[in-house]
Amino acid sequence: MIRIAEQDDVDPMQEILWWVEDIANFGRAQDPEFLVIGQNAAELVEHEAYTQTVDAIAQEQVWFDGAADNDPSGDCPLPRTEDKVESDAYVTQLSAPCRELYEMFPDSILHVSSESYLYYLNIAHAQGIPVFTVDYSENIAWVYQTSRELGFIPFVSNRALDQFHPAQ
Repeated sequence: MIRIAEQDDVDPMQEILWWVEDIANFGRAQDPEFLVIGQNAAELVEHEAYTQTVDAIAQEQVWFDGAADNDPSGDCPLPRTEDKVESDAYVTQLSAPCRELYEMFPDSILHVSSESYLYYLNIAHAQGIPVFTVDYSENIAWVYQTSRELGFIPFVSNRALDQFHPAQ
């Protein structure tokens, strides 16, 4: 996408900000109660145009991930801090299925730290924007507690999203 934007001589960040604003304006013109919830683009909170447009943000895989085919269904922990990303200590503590996922997809979420997501989510929260977290984990109680302690609204399921795990 970035390559296409460069070929068209447009700023991809500005284009996405305008796109979100256009969606919000259109939806709200149809129904004043129309809500815009940004999904998986937490870094956009650094732009005032975005934070002034969205009603909430949702971020998947803040602490745990799983494979798109649900194998593994979850419990692949992200590196907690930036210094753990790509570290031997992080990689060796992954279960075999999670390590396989990590190695198969070098640009996957397992190569991003929870710390980096939390940086952006805390910016949104500090501005009064509701933050939803979505994690794929069997560590249900930990995710619910941790997310809520940060002032976020958690959801935990398996990667296929076919199971709801209520807080315990």
